[in-house]
Amino acid sequence: MKYKGKKGITLIALVITIIILLILAGVSIATLTGQNGLLGKANTAKIETKKASAKEKVQLAVMGSLDNTGEINNNELKTNLNKVEGIDKNTIPETITDDIYPFTVTIDGYEIQIDKNGRVTIIGENPGGETTDPADKETSAKDVLITNPQAGDEVGKSPYVKYNELLCRVLYNDKSHGIQIITVNNIEDVYLGNKDTMVGALDFTYSGKATINNDFKKAAASYNNVINNLNNKAKSHMDKNGISTDARCLGSAPILTSDSKFEDDTANFFSGSQNYLTTYSWNNKFKQDDTNYLEDVNQLNSLGLNVSSGYTWLASRLVLERPAWTQGCVRWIFSSGSTNDFSLWIVRDKGDVDYGVDYARGFRPVFLLPSNVVIKEGKGSLEEPYIID
Repeated sequence: MKYKGKKGITLIALVITIIILLILAGVSIATLTGQNGLLGKANTAKIETKKASAKEKVQLAVMGSLDNTGEINNNELKTNLNKVEGIDKNTIPETITDDIYPFTVTIDGYEIQIDKNGRVTIIGENPGGETTDPADKETSAKDVLITNPQAGDEVGKSPYVKYNELLCRVLYNDKSHGIQIITVNNIEDVYLGNKDTMVGALDFTYSGKATINNDFKKAAASYNNVINNLNNKAKSHMDKNGISTDARCLGSAPILTSDSKFEDDTANFFSGSQNYLTTYSWNNKFKQDDTNYLEDVNQLNSLGLNVSSGYTWLASRLVLERPAWTQGCVRWIFSSGSTNDFSLWIVRDKGDVDYGVDYARGFRPVFLLPSNVVIKEGKGSLEEPYIID
């Protein structure tokens, strides 16, 4: 029987089709299973994630063991390591003392080394076939972010540091202060007084005999809250990755508290000796002055870290008491290193009040770095500042 008008697949076409399918299958298999295939990359990513997780667990334990000077509390470290999930507790030293650093613990199959500066590195072979963690080539910030007022050059006195895109200098590096860096220049202007955007009229209450308006209330609130508010403004400039552990405004209390933080404002309320202060119920309405600013000012002057021009607020208050008036001021520092005060409010002997002329001055935050921060690159100069991580 003969079929007319119908065409079928030839043997050659069928063979070519099979060959093409085999080639496509081979490419697909190679893409999935080859040395750089998807499955291989997925496995590598899984291993890297596991390695990073193991290192992070130990880093958190170390960070939680730093005392108020940025040094490791050995007893606290042992306690924290024992709480780490997945750690081989047999690898934790029975007693952690300064002379056993660096020591190694095992967690999730990785050997992780801890040194005295709190630096955490992965060492040796691991399930991913890696050899050593690149962090072992990094420099501890504690060793290079130093201050030396007697040095002959500015880098020797206080190196330059790049932090969160801000150019800084080292302000302190010692046991009572930890590592503190300050911006080289004013990074913004801040209004205080009745134009202070950080307070409102409702932040100051008064029920005495004197007549006051909202402008005075805002000026008084600006004065009372200036230290905490300027410190909070400094915290807003911290990095989002948690490199710095705290921040404050220049002129506030520089000594660290027991939990490695800067101290909040703890000032009592002012109670003057003038009769009119009591008569018009002004006593105990304004915060007392302080002298915390002196330590920062002396350090700035000894290291030559004052801004080249302009004024800079100090998070510090001053009460001036005179027979005919009492005045509340906030301190500032000039490029010469000298300090002065700026009046925010005045109470007069007849009970009437006034507020100072509003003015915006510069603002310089100070950042606290933990002792295990490392230097990625740089030479500490203006042209090549240290880069921290």
